[in-house]
Amino acid sequence: MSDKEKENSISKNFTLAVLIFVVIGSVNIIYPLVIGLIYTAETMGQFSILFYWVSLLSIPIQNGLAPSILRFLATKTNNKEKDFNKIGSKITLFYLIIVLMIFPAISLTVLDFSITELVFIIIVLAFSVYHYLFRNSFQGQEKFNLLVKLEFISFGVFIVFMIFFAIFPFAFSWTSMTSYYLFFLPIIAFHITFNIVAIIAGKPKGGNLNIKEFFKFPAITKNILQYAAIIGLGSLLGVGVNRAQIIISDLYLTDFEVGVLGFWNYATAPFLLLTITFVAVLVPRITNIQTYNREATNPFVNSLNWGISLILLPIFGLILILISSFPEVIDVLTLSKYDVVTYWLIIIFALFQASSRFISAPLLSYFSSFERKVAFNLLSSVIYSVAVIISWIILSPRYGIFGFAAGITIGGFISTIGIQIFALIISKGKIGSHIIIYIIYCSFTSGAIVLTQMWSELYTILIWTFISIPGIIFGIIRLVKLLKTEEYSIRYIQESNELIKLDELIENNNVNSTEDGANIDF
Repeated sequence: MSDKEKENSISKNFTLAVLIFVVIGSVNIIYPLVIGLIYTAETMGQFSILFYWVSLLSIPIQNGLAPSILRFLATKTNNKEKDFNKIGSKITLFYLIIVLMIFPAISLTVLDFSITELVFIIIVLAFSVYHYLFRNSFQGQEKFNLLVKLEFISFGVFIVFMIFFAIFPFAFSWTSMTSYYLFFLPIIAFHITFNIVAIIAGKPKGGNLNIKEFFKFPAITKNILQYAAIIGLGSLLGVGVNRAQIIISDLYLTDFEVGVLGFWNYATAPFLLLTITFVAVLVPRITNIQTYNREATNPFVNSLNWGISLILLPIFGLILILISSFPEVIDVLTLSKYDVVTYWLIIIFALFQASSRFISAPLLSYFSSFERKVAFNLLSSVIYSVAVIISWIILSPRYGIFGFAAGITIGGFISTIGIQIFALIISKGKIGSHIIIYIIYCSFTSGAIVLTQMWSELYTILIWTFISIPGIIFGIIRLVKLLKTEEYSIRYIQESNELIKLDELIENNNVNSTEDGANIDF
């Protein structure tokens, strides 16, 4: 393997992506947890509601347009980056203008927000969506080395602001600064710094725009928007329902219970964010393999499915069993304000949902690598949303906070089963067969948790560990073999004139098919 290929190896990209994940997780997850730990549960609830509104409004860009730019960049190797980044920047600006035209009137009337709340939501939204767009642009080009540097520079600024606006007010009792509005300033500083440094670096901005060109879009824009609409709508249903849990529960639960839900959502979110990070690495790689070495796609995805499932499902199961056996240990770890002994089942539900999403990551990436098959991601999200809402309607009136948490878990289980079935059908049985181990895991884990409440916790843990070891070993072997397979570990890069002409031919065929009302899978 050449030095150039090693620079683009999937193992190195994933290592760098994990570093990026640490930064993103520290801002979006660890920081809210810090707020929840040093301030009251009620403050955590207020902060969560505002934070989740920003998340909901950013979905069309963060989970729609930005992944679309990532996917299409992965199919291009002949200096198309500037064109795609121009498209993304202009569409993002149009979206922000639409939000400014519509959201203020709704938020100040129907939602009864204050002017201050509205201002902070708009500011965080405006700077964060461009951050998401630029980040996905770098990931689509697999420029993880540069992206890591930019993220850590921005993170340094974030740390300074966090210390001054979150830690110091608590440590020195600066009551005038202990407002959950001011807690958003470190997040704003993080996004602003990244955007400025990225633009100075000159990588994602794509040249200067003039008024005459501003409303001009190339033909490929239609494909980008179609893809973004499908994947964005899926995220709006999937991620949106998950975020809406806090917003809706605020209408039915006490501030303390909303704080409990919000805290444990953040506490288990690193697993979900790791899923997003994993997908960000896999989508450009699978798209690239699919474009230039189609026969290798199914074996690659299938190896990932089995390897990840055999390793992570037993480990997640052991964690859930430990929590159900000894919740008082978690309560001792300075978390007694959230009454873990009473609400340990909430942690179980949240972690179960997180494990389900991570197991789905290879298949979500597989479908996302196609223009048309990405619709199966949307279908999975529809199933998830319907299952969650029906569960809430049935369970929440009777079980309250536990009903809300259980609804998310039920939706995750059903949608994970669904996307594996879709994969089996589409691939004619070549990928998705790991559904077997997923069902076995869910059944055994649920039974083991019940068993810990009726039998010896120690014996249950020992039996689970003994049974899990062979599967974990086999899963590790499967992933090691995958990473050692050279055709999976390199990014196919076109350099010859002949291959550049092939790339242009693919684009021309794509444009022609769009005019005829059809799409071509790359």
